[in-house]
Amino acid sequence: MSARDSAARRGSVEFQPKEPQVRKFIFNGSIISAIFGGISAVRATKDGPRDWRTALLWVSWLATIATAVGTVIIDAKQAELDEDY
Repeated sequence: MSARDSAARRGSVEFQPKEPQVRKFIFNGSIISAIFGGISAVRATKDGPRDWRTALLWVSWLATIATAVGTVIIDAKQAELDEDY
């Protein structure tokens, strides 16, 4: 008897992860804005001076990406919770 069969007999529910949906990241406005910000950062790095401001530019861009991704994840979880009710 496998673990799955014994779990089914006990009445437990197995966790079935959902497939990742890349669409919600690609078509989100904050992600698109952050990507264009990255393009701007690349151009500024290529054409501008290499000093502390360039490093600060990249740190701020990484923070923007992290915020955008976090927002998409939270929105997806909230939408999933709204579906349940």
